Amino acid sequence: MARLNPVLIVTAFLTLLVHVGQARPAQPSRAEAQALKLALGFKKCSDLFSGADYSKAADCFAKFADEFPTFRHSDKALFNAAVAYEKSNRQSKAQEAFLKLITHYPKSSLAPDSLYRVAVFLQATARYEEAAQNYEKLAARPCDSYRCQEALHNAFILRRALGQIELAAKNADKFIKRFHQTEDSSRILLLAADMQHKHGRLVKAAALYRQYLKKYRTLAPQSETLEVEVRLGNVLAGLGKRLKAAGHFKTALKRFSRQPPSRHKASAEEYAAEAAYRLAELSRAKAPKIEVQGSYKHLAKRVEGHIAEYRKINRAFEKVIEYKSPIWAIAALASMAELVEELAADLQSVRLPKNIPAQLHEEYLRQLKEYGQPFESKARQYYKKALELAWAVPLLDEHVERVIAGLTRIDPDTYALAEILPDVKALDPDLTKDRLGPEVEHLVRKALDYRQQKKWMLAEMICYEIFMRNPADKRVLNLLGVVFYESGSTARAFMTFHEAAISLPDYLPALRNLGAMHLRILNGKAAKAAFDKVLKSNPQDAQALLGKTIALRQDKRLTASEKINK
Repeated sequence: MARLNPVLIVTAFLTLLVHVGQARPAQPSRAEAQALKLALGFKKCSDLFSGADYSKAADCFAKFADEFPTFRHSDKALFNAAVAYEKSNRQSKAQEAFLKLITHYPKSSLAPDSLYRVAVFLQATARYEEAAQNYEKLAARPCDSYRCQEALHNAFILRRALGQIELAAKNADKFIKRFHQTEDSSRILLLAADMQHKHGRLVKAAALYRQYLKKYRTLAPQSETLEVEVRLGNVLAGLGKRLKAAGHFKTALKRFSRQPPSRHKASAEEYAAEAAYRLAELSRAKAPKIEVQGSYKHLAKRVEGHIAEYRKINRAFEKVIEYKSPIWAIAALASMAELVEELAADLQSVRLPKNIPAQLHEEYLRQLKEYGQPFESKARQYYKKALELAWAVPLLDEHVERVIAGLTRIDPDTYALAEILPDVKALDPDLTKDRLGPEVEHLVRKALDYRQQKKWMLAEMICYEIFMRNPADKRVLNLLGVVFYESGSTARAFMTFHEAAISLPDYLPALRNLGAMHLRILNGKAAKAAFDKVLKSNPQDAQALLGKTIALRQDKRLTASEKINK
């Protein structure tokens, strides 16, 4: 056996030692150990969140963010903690975490979303002033994201509801300039114009409506452009620019007749009907009184010309009815009735010519009275037809009120029951008696407070918030109907009570209110049906008993009047 070379043995041994030394792991540095600890801690919290253990995840992320505020993901840890608090229904803790993120990490990419979520929470809890301020802070940031767009939109809506017109107008202007290519831009422009119109700033409203037509006339749906043409006409009429107003009403009618829309046909037809009605009203306003000079023969010619002029205006109102819009058909019928009432009054109050012999004065007056009587009968027919339309819809608005006032004036023996209605006019919100659940009780109290303060738009917003939180419980519709009614939106109130009574057939406050609304439009039969449902559940209900008594008398007298007329 050959002898081993000593040099080779030593070399091999040294090589083995080197390999063994390389195989032993090096000790990690302190920075590497800290990074590993942070990563494992963040992963532990993330695993809790992924496993839907939101309560523990929230506390874990919050503790992590407190212990390691300089860690590059500490802002994310705070954000995740806030979201986990939200999911575990700890809203106050969630808001604390979001606010902490905004304060300590203002340049974080998560700060805008946190600011938005804080504003949404404030809005949901009816802290509208603070919510608007937070939305505006977000919108002031140099961003064009959907969050910023939504924030500016919400800030405008809240400022408008708060009655802060200047701030709302500024937000609308910023939105239109920054997000002019979005679908909401045209809607915000319209809402801003309507806001100015509602608050009597007619010049600003006209400018905004014109801006809309210039930008969106060819882009927006036809029904929307018809609406704007009509609204601009109404504003110009309010400014005394009747000729320009008539031009916009005529433009709306031409656009409708040239291309009747297949989509949104009902709303387009309604705006066309309004345009036709406004034109007829402008003609009515220009109708002259009978002025007589000279002989008896001259008087006869002037009377004939006057009647011809009234018939021409009447035909204009008849065209309104052809559009099949119940609201404007009722308005047109009310105007037609008032028109013939005015004609009869004109005929009976005309000055007699000087050349009529004294012995013919009485005969002449008698003839004028007889000539005017058919006009009074015609007025009654128009009013009754309008009232029947209101029953069919059902509808109660300013034009239906005109109809009831006209019928009471012409036929007080039959329609004087309308004067009894203050006894049953007060509506019942009643939400304080029926618990809606602890999660919305504070909102109910706020809605009732705003109602007492006559801040109708804020009360309406809270009602919608309650409904969003409790979509299965529709009792809030009753309170919403009361808010609409007391703010003057009686047509919306009627529809809301109607919806509430259908959705909740055993909910007595909605039934009482619906019955009271039917009494307002002299619909005794429908009012009785509503009050009967109340009395079935509570035979001693005082308001229902009074309402039913009036309904029976109302229905009986109207039925008797029909028989007499026939």
